[in-house]
Amino acid sequence: VASLTVAVNLLGVGLERWSLRPASGELVLYRESSFGRIAMIRDKELYTAFVDGKPALSGENVIFAEEAAHYALSQTEPVRQILLVSAEAGIVDEVRKYRPDSIDYAEIDPALSRIGLAFGFMRKQPGLTLINDDARAFLKRTRKTYDAVLVNYPMPKTFQTNRYFTLDFMRLAKTRLRPGGVLGFSVEGYESYISEPARKRVSSLHNTALSVFTHVLVLPGQKIYFVASDAPLSRDITGLLAKRGIRTSYISGYYVYDISDERVGSLMKQMESKTPMNTDFRPFLMKLSYEEWFMKYSARPWLFIIAAGAFFIMSMLGMNRDEFALFSTGFVNMGGELLTIFLFQILYGFLYLKIGIIVTVFLAGLIPGAWLGGLIKGGTRKPIIVVDCLMSLLLFSLLILLVEVPQVLPEVFFYVFAFVLSVLCGIEFPLVAGSGGDGNMTAARAFSVDLVGAAFGGFILSVVLIPYEGILFACTALILIKLASIIMQVGHGTVHQENIPTL
Repeated sequence: VASLTVAVNLLGVGLERWSLRPASGELVLYRESSFGRIAMIRDKELYTAFVDGKPALSGENVIFAEEAAHYALSQTEPVRQILLVSAEAGIVDEVRKYRPDSIDYAEIDPALSRIGLAFGFMRKQPGLTLINDDARAFLKRTRKTYDAVLVNYPMPKTFQTNRYFTLDFMRLAKTRLRPGGVLGFSVEGYESYISEPARKRVSSLHNTALSVFTHVLVLPGQKIYFVASDAPLSRDITGLLAKRGIRTSYISGYYVYDISDERVGSLMKQMESKTPMNTDFRPFLMKLSYEEWFMKYSARPWLFIIAAGAFFIMSMLGMNRDEFALFSTGFVNMGGELLTIFLFQILYGFLYLKIGIIVTVFLAGLIPGAWLGGLIKGGTRKPIIVVDCLMSLLLFSLLILLVEVPQVLPEVFFYVFAFVLSVLCGIEFPLVAGSGGDGNMTAARAFSVDLVGAAFGGFILSVVLIPYEGILFACTALILIKLASIIMQVGHGTVHQENIPTL
């Protein structure tokens, strides 16, 4: 069996490159980095780098490069220091037209930046500095100020990219902009009709930027570009470029037609001032991505949610107090694991390498927890109540830290949190499983309610609470379900009258 397992794993490694072959084009390069799986695809003469299946760099696109650079940089003068957060192919050449003293290019994955240079997506130039670090971590650490910060990440559809379109990031970026400096970013555009999720997305970003900067310019096109600054902004991009003597291939000839007064006015009329802002811990754009996905595939998520809710109610009606304690433990264990994963991605900007460590730590804590739980003699509900209280206290401590000092939590904190929570969950299983006697039926039922709780915890947190209500609400929900377990246990002092427990 061991030999067969090793053989199957080796076969999988050998077939991995073959499995990545695209439907069209040719796979010319494949890398596994600490931050994702990079695949370079050549389709005729066009090279595109995909990271985890999503395009990250593509062959030079003059339109996107010019828009990403000039819409923002034309608004500020002088332009000496520029920070690029990721990059469009060819953007460095456009930025060089302003003759800046330095261009800092922040790319968290050094493998991706090396591939960008090797395939000509950008060229090494005087004043260009590669910074292989998370841009948010770099901005917190540096004392350097910039004339412009240009964000070139794709539209936020994951927590990793969403963190560059939030209120928290915009406030951070503003602290590193000189007076009159500009922040530029973009999301997907539209042709003639803007969908409801897209309209809400643009409104949310507009409201978020306006809460940080005095002026926000929104320019619709193949992408919708945002330029934010405390200095006045002008929509006459071609005029601003002409004054500086900067030549462009696309903007000079097509800007006035693509970014017409009528189109800008129509977009601005779609804005809603009441649309919620996008923040790190309440990612409104992630909620919209879910809604857009459901709309695209004509899915009916509420039918599934109603069915799951009916099953949840039926399960609850058949549980006694001890079983609900174990149900809530499974709920908290899986919900806490997902909460930790999302928090790690939000605060540190990457997850690819670390998710295996987080999952392993959660699993590792169950073993010593179950061993400790087996040492505790049963008889009353006191040990169960104590463990439930410790879980609630641990989750409440996390909630306070997220409200007060989220940005200073070290990476090791989440490993310690995961291990301690897992140990507590492991302790409770033998306490509850042994409270109903020694029969196999009791153990099987305890195992079942624990699995059902874990299933509901994973589903409710990842699909409903975190995308729709945010991280803090999800953490509060975990605390409340444990408090409900404590309330159900209090007042019922004995399980087996003949045994008196000692811890």
